Amino acid sequence: MKSYSISLFILLFLLPVLVNGQQAYWQQEVNYKIAVKLDDNQHTLKGKIEFEYINNSPDTLREIYMHLWPNAYKHRSTAYAQEQANNGKVDFHLSSKQERGYIDRLSFKIDDRSVKMEYDAANPDIALLKLRSPLMPGRKCVIETPFHVKIPHTFSRFGHVKQDYQICQWYPKPAVYDFKGWHPMVYRDQGEFYAEFGSFEVYIDIPADYVVGATGILQDEEEVEWMHSLSEETKAFIKDGKRFSDEFANRKGRKILKYTQDNVHDFAWFASKDYRVHSSTAKLESGKEVRTWALFYEKDIDSWQHVSGYVNDALFYFSKWLGDYPYEHCTAVQGPLLAGGGMEYPMITIIGDNILDHKVLDEIIAHEVGHNWFQGILGSNERDYPWMDEGLNSFYEARYMKKKYGSDMALPSKINRWAGLHMGLRELSYQLTVNQHKDQPIGLHSHDFTSSNYGIMVYMGTPLMLNGLEAYLGLEDFDKLMQGYYEKWKFKHPYPKDLKSSFEEGSKDVSFFFDEIIPTNDKIDYKFVKKEKNNEKIGGIPYARLKVKNKGFVASPFTISGIKGDSAINTTWYNGFNGEMEVLFKDGDYDYYKIDVNNDFPDINKKNNTLRSKGFFPTLLPLKLKPFISFEDPNYTEVLFSPLALWNTHDGNMLGVGIYNGFLFEKMVEYGFSPMYGLKSKNMVGSSRLAVNFKALSSLSIRKVSMDFSATRFSYDNH
Repeated sequence: MKSYSISLFILLFLLPVLVNGQQAYWQQEVNYKIAVKLDDNQHTLKGKIEFEYINNSPDTLREIYMHLWPNAYKHRSTAYAQEQANNGKVDFHLSSKQERGYIDRLSFKIDDRSVKMEYDAANPDIALLKLRSPLMPGRKCVIETPFHVKIPHTFSRFGHVKQDYQICQWYPKPAVYDFKGWHPMVYRDQGEFYAEFGSFEVYIDIPADYVVGATGILQDEEEVEWMHSLSEETKAFIKDGKRFSDEFANRKGRKILKYTQDNVHDFAWFASKDYRVHSSTAKLESGKEVRTWALFYEKDIDSWQHVSGYVNDALFYFSKWLGDYPYEHCTAVQGPLLAGGGMEYPMITIIGDNILDHKVLDEIIAHEVGHNWFQGILGSNERDYPWMDEGLNSFYEARYMKKKYGSDMALPSKINRWAGLHMGLRELSYQLTVNQHKDQPIGLHSHDFTSSNYGIMVYMGTPLMLNGLEAYLGLEDFDKLMQGYYEKWKFKHPYPKDLKSSFEEGSKDVSFFFDEIIPTNDKIDYKFVKKEKNNEKIGGIPYARLKVKNKGFVASPFTISGIKGDSAINTTWYNGFNGEMEVLFKDGDYDYYKIDVNNDFPDINKKNNTLRSKGFFPTLLPLKLKPFISFEDPNYTEVLFSPLALWNTHDGNMLGVGIYNGFLFEKMVEYGFSPMYGLKSKNMVGSSRLAVNFKALSSLSIRKVSMDFSATRFSYDNH
């Protein structure tokens, strides 16, 4: 009995600790009923919202944070307005009061009892509901309020231009409560959203002559039939030039449209009297069929008649690579948008009305449709971890473009040849930012990025790093791990640790990616030091002994290839390391050895990745003269030149040549010489510059240390 009592005591004492250490996953649930009426003369919404809030957390809640995002457009002191000003955008600051927007006439009740609402002192788009009685774990409450919205002119995402409406971030919405606590967030252009999953039942009261696209399944059969008839009209116009009917003008009065949808975390809708409609069907590899829609302006029919096909392709490939699209339809609408080229919402996306190039339009459609997976279904906190949404999605966008067009964000081949560009535009943007010491870690919160780095590091840098991870793991294993992540975390709120955990289920170590590449701005830079004279034999097979140094601070895996002519004969992966290490590489008849010949990772100095198999100074690259500019050919030491023609009073016309080694990319040693001959003075004149740039001292927050020497000589009158 004594032994049993002690064991029972220990079990009871440790049980809470064990449970705490391995808490079961939970998330809140919010189920909405919204009725809203559009006044297209006053540009207002009048509505009522009721939502069931289910507390699945282990915590007792005494308050609920609410987002009132239309108030971001209320005045010039909101976080959104300040962000615009800081980024040099003045449209909102110069706007009239009539052009701005807000939400008001709120009167919250919880379980039919009035409750107090307190606005955040600094941010009118955040409020706090004080509960009359605590909401216990496992319990739910019903929250309701009327609301009125003054729709702003379109400055960002939500708004209107005349009688075209973009209705998003428009209703009172609770903030996410997860294991880290509450996540109230102001509205911003830079950095998007985080919301609870649940169901929506939405009624939209609108004049009958509007075409509407929305999240969810349209429940009104008459309206569905009308939408299909409009699609048939569009197809007849495209095929035979048959003119459109006056059906729009003939629809008088108002209509109430009902939409329903489960397993989404937001609801958006778009409306215009001028939309043309094109419908199609996407058939996924699994056999599932998805209805697709494109809503656009007649003037742009030449470009937009293909959009439903682009939506079909995006649904097919993202489903194939990640897991099936779970909803019944997917819609792309054209419209005014001043927060990027496109903006995603569950099952629907808006694309800027100035994007008409077919390939660019296809790429943007793929990106926005792809967001149904990243942040739509995998509901990560995009405001805090934009790389988990925009970064991952941009990687699959790039893969989509390579699949359809053979390249991603590449300049035309003629320009590539003229400029000597040996990388795509994503890598060029990343490498230039790193070279200028302006880069930031990929894993920052969205508001910590500069406006340029939000695009470059998240949208450009993350896909480059994922390319390397995919190459290292192998395509088959990479896809298997991503599909496992999708299956485990769909309709949930994954954090970076959850993505890392999914990849740790593979057979290879991925800690370099999640612990070094994502949270730091340390660089990848392996270089050859030398080839040892003596080979080593393993099982009778000779192996070359190559000394490699990691000049960066990321111990990423890397490849070495033996090159004969223009062909890689043998390529071998090696585990990452810091410092210097001797590696064994199967010997053969190679002209030279190359680190990362396939450009898997964005090594920041590719000029030290080559080692000739024979000769003196095997790491030196051959010289190459090139006129005007260069984007850094990794196979040569380039000397650039360009003709010069100047004039001054004493030398007259001066003719000469500029000889230099720098253009866009900073080098450790930079030089520039400009010898010229003055036709009037008969003198040799000109200028010269020598600069030595040292590595940034990140530990002292110093980005660049340099020494610069220059000299000039021109004629002058000494009388």
